[in-house]
Amino acid sequence: MPRPAILFADDFDELAPESEPEVIEPTFTAAELAAAREQAWTEGHAAASQKAADAQDAALRASAGRLVDQLAALTTDLRQEAEQRAEAIADLLLEILAALFPSLSAAHGEQEALALVKALMPGLARMPAVTIRANPCLVATLAREVERADLVDPAAITVVPSESVPPGDVRLIWAEGGASRDAADAWARVSSTLREAGFALPPINVKELDHAA
Repeated sequence: MPRPAILFADDFDELAPESEPEVIEPTFTAAELAAAREQAWTEGHAAASQKAADAQDAALRASAGRLVDQLAALTTDLRQEAEQRAEAIADLLLEILAALFPSLSAAHGEQEALALVKALMPGLARMPAVTIRANPCLVATLAREVERADLVDPAAITVVPSESVPPGDVRLIWAEGGASRDAADAWARVSSTLREAGFALPPINVKELDHAA
């Protein structure tokens, strides 16, 4: 039995007519597009410039930081070098002082001892008893100075030679006290003063004071 023919609403053998493409009207005008491109370029250029400026600023800050560190290190080095040089100069000057002090004391000790006696003589002249001890090499000079003084009692002041007193030193003794020119004591006081200031004098043989050539 033959099958009945099946009819479809569409004829698949017939080509469908081509549809017309949809025409989309442009939303922006050419001027607006040009303005948008210009704005995008400007914003991009500004962003790139800001980024470059930030990078440059960071680099400058880093360089400045390194420079500050280098300057600080250089300052520290220079300060340490200056302090070392100053200490070396101070040590040299102290060594020179230690080397010259005995000679200076020997050269000027007698004048200083005589000056001390002269300065005290107005007061000594009124005292009942004064003893002046000095090295034999200085006794005659001191005796003449006593003779020149206007003493109430010429016998009140006695000049006594003593080998224990170094040349240039003199020791005055009276009832209520005394005075002296003592090179070794002067050196000790100079050393103490400098030691308190942070300096140390080289040691010297105090027995050589007033005996140096």
